[in-house]
Amino acid sequence: MHALLSSLLVAPLPFALALAAASDVRAFKIPNQTTLLCAVGALPALLLSGLGSEMIGLHLAMGAGGFALGFILFAFGLWGGGDGKLLAATALWFDPGAALPLILAITLVGGALGLIAIGAQWFSTAIAPFLGLAPLKLGRWATEAPYGLAIAIGALIAFPQSALYAMYFGG
Repeated sequence: MHALLSSLLVAPLPFALALAAASDVRAFKIPNQTTLLCAVGALPALLLSGLGSEMIGLHLAMGAGGFALGFILFAFGLWGGGDGKLLAATALWFDPGAALPLILAITLVGGALGLIAIGAQWFSTAIAPFLGLAPLKLGRWATEAPYGLAIAIGALIAFPQSALYAMYFGG
């Protein structure tokens, strides 16, 4: 397939992830339109990829699995609803063989974000006053991290492991 067409067909994924990450960092909210762009953008990419119907079905199953995982994390108060929906939409772009790299990358990036939030809180309360600096105005960052950012970065790290990426870019 022509490189430009391949790039256009997969463009909704990084574009939607960038929008989701920016919105989540700014307002701790992921708009439904952004998640919808990610999900709907997967359909032409899957249908024109040359993957067989069984593999496309596995991608749809990954989306359902992402929704289930996101719902569980939301139900336990660990994630917001937007994070769960973004995971489901993002998972559509991945096959089961890429599930572990996806979850691992999201988890590691999320852990790093959590450590940054903890470090910023510690700096603000323990170090800044000692240095004569005003405490940082962390807002919600003092107690939580925008997990949409972790989903976005993790998905972009893991995407080259997916069969869909390989179909378009020979990866």
